[in-house]
Amino acid sequence: MHRFGIMLAGFWAVVAIAETPPTVDQLIDAAFQTPLTTTNPVITSYEVESECAGLPGLRASFWYTAPHRTALWVLDSKDGTPILAAADGMVAMYDTIASNVLLITNMYGALNFSAHSSHKLGKSSVCVGYNLQGDPTTLNGQILLSRTMESTNFVAEVRPLGVGRYEVRGTVSRTNSMNGQTMKWPFSVVADWPPREIPYRSLEFRGEPLLMLTVKSVNEAIPASAFQFPLQALLTSGLPIRRLAIDDTNGICQISSLLTANLCVRRALRIEDPEKARESLRKICKDFSGKDTGSQIDRLFKDPAGVEKMLAEMSPENWESTRIKLFPDLSPQEFDERRKDPAFLKELAAKFATGMSKPIDEKTGQGTTALDFIKVMTASFAEEGRKLDQLDLVALQARDRKIASQLRQAFQLETSPAR
Repeated sequence: MHRFGIMLAGFWAVVAIAETPPTVDQLIDAAFQTPLTTTNPVITSYEVESECAGLPGLRASFWYTAPHRTALWVLDSKDGTPILAAADGMVAMYDTIASNVLLITNMYGALNFSAHSSHKLGKSSVCVGYNLQGDPTTLNGQILLSRTMESTNFVAEVRPLGVGRYEVRGTVSRTNSMNGQTMKWPFSVVADWPPREIPYRSLEFRGEPLLMLTVKSVNEAIPASAFQFPLQALLTSGLPIRRLAIDDTNGICQISSLLTANLCVRRALRIEDPEKARESLRKICKDFSGKDTGSQIDRLFKDPAGVEKMLAEMSPENWESTRIKLFPDLSPQEFDERRKDPAFLKELAAKFATGMSKPIDEKTGQGTTALDFIKVMTASFAEEGRKLDQLDLVALQARDRKIASQLRQAFQLETSPAR
């Protein structure tokens, strides 16, 4: 999770729907009250581009069309190198550490994005997740934005687009809670009025230099080419390719930790001073080896007091996800009231603890539990951390330049401008 001083806009009010043009407040409230998700049956397609410009700097593009077709490309935002590509049931991952490309079959990808803003120091956050699964019918992509966005110096206007659609376009001036500097972040939302089941038609906000999110279209036709994996170009590129079979949850954990380790290495490779690069890598190794042990994880999720503490620190986005999954019959207002009851929180903590001991595969009720999944993931992180400490960064830098160029050619990205 990346924590930034993110402040989008919004004045929130409960209003009656009228036939007159909506106000800025009404349109934003209607647009953000429902997450954009692949599990919503009225959403037949959408495409998203997101970027977190903090090192290592990633730009991700995600396409979805009903019922279960997805494509996900994750690029290095500095030079356009594809780090992860998933389409047609195939995944390619650039393993910078091993200087090869992992090719995985029967895997599908999705993107999850959430943002929360707060005036309180360190409480604003953005979370971008890349989800890989073997069953496309259970894959969930989602854009979840705060129902309440705190703002100052909010300037926006509504413009009618015809056929019941309106655009809100404006700018938010915020003070970066990390360095005190003033930032101006433009945004725009196109939505229907009166509101419909679809939260919005398109959305964009740019919190430069920290992040960017663009939902280019909702329920518009997406070209079939967006979902085609360039397998032949990859196989004939001359790149060192290693095929990998992922048959269980443990394998997915290992891939996730490997991807994280590779992104950390790319961050170190960007530092030209070898000593500074090594110092960066030492810190990364320390972070990896400092992950919670299995016994600590057991204590956290098996001790009701530990679970209650975790609930007390959950973000509004996580609470909203919890409501949608566990309490879909409750409105957000009803759920907020329930959360104020200590007895309800104890009951919810017990549900979390029970859920952590259940298999992740809900269809069969067998296999790895959520608790075991976390244990395997943290163990994989520690193992990758031990590998990082042995790297020759200078030699790796030279290999990376060559392989990255070959990858861009194979994915027809050689001429793509770096942001």
